[in-house]
Amino acid sequence: MPDKIKKKKRRSRFRRFIVLIILIVLIGTFIFYSIDNPGFISGLFDRGDDGSDESVEINDSAEESSPEEDADPDIPSLWSRILAFFERGAADTESGDTYSSSLLINIYFAGTGQEKILVAEERRVIAGNPGNALANVMNEILRGPLMSYHFPVIPAGTRLLSSRAIDGIAEINLSQEFLDNSLDSRILDEYIIYSIVNTVTEIPDINGATFFIEGKKIKVYGSIDLSIPAIRKEELLIQEQ
Repeated sequence: MPDKIKKKKRRSRFRRFIVLIILIVLIGTFIFYSIDNPGFISGLFDRGDDGSDESVEINDSAEESSPEEDADPDIPSLWSRILAFFERGAADTESGDTYSSSLLINIYFAGTGQEKILVAEERRVIAGNPGNALANVMNEILRGPLMSYHFPVIPAGTRLLSSRAIDGIAEINLSQEFLDNSLDSRILDEYIIYSIVNTVTEIPDINGATFFIEGKKIKVYGSIDLSIPAIRKEELLIQEQ
């Protein structure tokens, strides 16, 4: 009888240990995902189409943006690899189609002496599906250029809160800094919007973009009409001879 009691106690301790390990893994996964996607937690509460047709106008406050140094963008995070693997598997199971696990994408910035022209830096991003590719491409845009003669155009402090790809359209939800820190310039308005639009439309199956600020759709950005999805503008790109 005592031996049976001891065995039951050992089994009970073993079960508790397994449950504890599972909880630690789940909590760790959530923490690492939140770190890798800074707008994830706020996006859970702020993002979502609440049916309102409220538009937001750009503010006139100016703050000069500056390029940031960061890690090598060609090295994707561990979490991005794991997420892309499982999302790709789910997508393949549902549709029978395959989507590249990684993509070479042109990320567009302003260039020295290139008035009204965007210049590209080619970077590899983790994909697996259009939505995952979109999030990683947007992070590359916000990370800024690597070349000294290229310049960022996205307003300083702008954060990606959430993004998704639906029916060929990229829905991009940005933080309030995208409006508050914009410079009052018609040329910069076009640079800012189309550096994003021309970049995300490099992703297969994405043909245009709509913009949200803190979950609210914007219809106008300075001089740019965003009441309908913005589509690629080839005339802003350097044409190969």
